[in-house]
Amino acid sequence: MDRDEALKHLGLYAGATPQHVAAKFERLSTQLQSALERADDAQHAADLRQRLQQVTVAHSVLVSGSEAITENVTQREWIPPTDVSGAPVVSAATVAPPRRGLWKGWVLLLLVLTAMAAYVIINFSGMAWLDSERDDRALLRKQQDAKDARDAWQKYRQTAGIPERKDAERANESFLRAEQDLTRGFAEEAGVGFSAAFEGFMGAFRAEEANLEERFQREVNHALEGQLAKFPFDEAAEAGADFEALTKLLHPNNGTAWQVEAAWKRLGEVTVAGLRVATSPEAMKPVLERCRKLRDLLFHDAAAPGCVAGVRLADNALFARLTMEAGGTTVATRSQAPFTMVQFSGGYNARLVIDLGRDGVLDFDYRKDPWGMQRLLARMEFVGESSGVSTWQFDLEQLRDGKPRKRDPKTARVATISLQLGNPANPFAPGAFAAK
Repeated sequence: MDRDEALKHLGLYAGATPQHVAAKFERLSTQLQSALERADDAQHAADLRQRLQQVTVAHSVLVSGSEAITENVTQREWIPPTDVSGAPVVSAATVAPPRRGLWKGWVLLLLVLTAMAAYVIINFSGMAWLDSERDDRALLRKQQDAKDARDAWQKYRQTAGIPERKDAERANESFLRAEQDLTRGFAEEAGVGFSAAFEGFMGAFRAEEANLEERFQREVNHALEGQLAKFPFDEAAEAGADFEALTKLLHPNNGTAWQVEAAWKRLGEVTVAGLRVATSPEAMKPVLERCRKLRDLLFHDAAAPGCVAGVRLADNALFARLTMEAGGTTVATRSQAPFTMVQFSGGYNARLVIDLGRDGVLDFDYRKDPWGMQRLLARMEFVGESSGVSTWQFDLEQLRDGKPRKRDPKTARVATISLQLGNPANPFAPGAFAAK
């Protein structure tokens, strides 16, 4: 085993000091010994022993390759000078060696070097211990984040009633492998696996966010925009808005708009690691606000679109007979009589019949038009609203072409239609559907 392989087995970088090597070896061997004692099958125990052997060999390789070369400092005995025959020369200059003070300097220097070496060793050991502790905390944090993301996704998926996503399936597999690696003592591999699992589950949330964005655009925004160029949103348009499509979109109990809104709210409430995984788009808010206003106009009762209205007809007696059929109820001319209650359900179909006697009969039949009442009132002149009663006025010529004109009070055949609603959301008020 070479040095690079040894560093890899111990999970160290190329510049690791001997103190780092010793600390990492001690931590890994302790973890592996502990895992070996808890091993519940022979194969697992064999894997742990093999891993422990690799770690031990790696430690030996790194230690043998990084031993410091130190110089042994030995005391040298003073040898007196000798003559040619080898006999010691004794003289006044040689009897007392003048080197006793130098020995004290060497001893002091040795003590200083020993203290410095101890200081360095202690500091590097402390750094290695801190690195080890930091690695352990980082691994536990990755494990917890991955677990939180997995639990949040499973809870959301069950609540939303959606099938499992491929990226979430892969993330769950990564999480399980990381748990096994951690149990076997492979901390580095476990950290990589937990990170991959976390990213996988967060990817599933991002995919769900994109799916809801596409669903909002298709089922709500585009569905509503397709009706805005039609009557009664545009009172000059000939084509009428699709009543069934609006009912499907805006129904108070199960309208598509509210289903999408609820789905966004459900996703927006999910948090992972203290952060929300998604936020509803800003463009959705004004669209849903308009949907709510239209819902209030169309649904005075949550069961079906429509409303209850009191209807009263009045004329100046120049018409031979004036009759209206609204919501299946017939209303005749009654000057100051009480209102006739009419139930509009599933639409606002209406018909106005004007009997002119010898001049014939005018029939404005909108009974097959779900916007019939609005169509009829659009041909008239809005007088105003007072105390919950809205009044429209028309004369015969105006009703024929839908254009207001000057009237001769003596000969003009003028009539009024008054509607009384108990709900402030009036679907017959001019511009009610055009308002944003």
